This record gives sequence, structure tokens and C-alpha cells, in this order.
Amino acid sequence: MKRVPFQAPFFIFKKTDSMLSRTLLVTQLLFVCLSAFAQGPHHNMFMNDAQGRPFQVRSNFVAEGSPYLFDEYQLADLTTTDGRVYKDVKVKFNLHDNELQYLNDKGEEMTTTLSISKVSFHPVKDKNGSNTVLRGAGTSLNRTGDTVFQVIDSGRLSLVKHVKVKFTDEKRYNEANTTRVFSKTETYYTIGREGKRKFEKNKSHLLELMADKKTQVNEFIEKNDLKCKKEDELAMVFRYYNSLQ
Repeated sequence: MKRVPFQAPFFIFKKTDSMLSRTLLVTQLLFVCLSAFAQGPHHNMFMNDAQGRPFQVRSNFVAEGSPYLFDEYQLADLTTTDGRVYKDVKVKFNLHDNELQYLNDKGEEMTTTLSISKVSFHPVKDKNGSNTVLRGAGTSLNRTGDTVFQVIDSGRLSLVKHVKVKFTDEKRYNEANTTRVFSKTETYYTIGREGKRKFEKNKSHLLELMADKKTQVNEFIEKNDLKCKKEDELAMVFRYYNSLQ
């Protein structure tokens, strides 16, 4: 009798492959949906709550320099003065006008009237390798006249930097447009049990501020050959001091 090849295994494998493909497709769709669900609410909530208004471009001058902390829009987490947190919003901050700009869902430039107390630019590292964080000295940072600090290191003794932006308008020879020249000055402060104090960038002032751990801090400075003049070196010392028990 002539034997007929058994075809069932081929059928089984074919069916199994099809089922596997469908399973993978469903899994991928679920992953996309979950990702959208996880990211969407924060983003959409800010767009709904921002009380935004279109950003008015001031084009009656040519800019030299910049009033912004970062010239390009960056993803950031925003904290309001009443404790709400909005994640992954594209923003940039005007240090001269205390103005927080953001991109809405259509990519349009807007400004928010929400009172913001903290902006954490999570993908942008400062010169110390830490996330760049802005905080208001009072209740908010995006209100005219508010003082804004960039946090260098925080703890029982925090080091912060105030960046002040000024500008002068110049009408240069043989140029039709006015040139607005922006300049920035940096002032450092410490915030601790004695409140806010202006900080002098030198070793003796550091040891005076950290008198309760003076021996350990001095050894750390000597061991790492720090001059205590540059911001990254100061950040190292403050980070070390705040780690001590």
C-alpha cells in the first residue's frame, strides 16, 4: 500500500505562526496604547490648564545675545505653586521677562499664566552633570519682578545662582534696524538655616559656611586639589558637605 505523507505538522506550524503573529500584533498595540495613556494625561492636562495665550514675537529689533536660559525648546517637568506637576512639556524660559513659553499640541508658541514654582529641564545637563532646575525665590518664577534661581546643589545648605539679564538698544551706523544687545550677570547665594546669603567664591568663605564639618570639607578640598572658584568645583564641595551626616 502506498503511504500518504502526513500533513498535520505543517498545518499545526502554520496555524501556530499565524497565532503568534496575531499575539505579537496585539501586544504591540497594547504597548502603544499604554504608552499614550501614561504620557498623554500629563501633557493634555497642562494644555487644558495652562490658560495659554499666543506668544507675541517682538520683531522691531535685531537681537544680539539672548534673554533665554536655553534658546531652543526643551522638555521639562513643571510644578505649580499649588503643587500640581506636569511632565514632558516643551518649554523655554525668558530670564529678562520672567516669561515661560511652551509649545501647544499644534506646535504653536504660547505663554502660560499658571503660577509656576519649579522648572526641571530633565534632558538638559548643566556643567556639573546635574539636571538644570529653575526655582522661584518667592512663590513663583514666571511673574514680572520675581527672582529666579538656578539650583546648583540642594540640601541642608543649598547653592543657587541668580542670572540677571539686561539689554541696551543701539542704532548702529548705516543699519536700518535697532540692535538689542543682551548681557547676563551671575550672582551666587547660599540658602540654609541662616536664610539666604550672598556667596563669595573662595575656600575661606566655604569653610566658614561649613564650620560644623570644617575638617572633613577641608580634607576633601585638598584631596581633590580644588580652587573653589569654578561652579563645577563648588558643586562638588556642596554635594560632599550635604552628604555628610
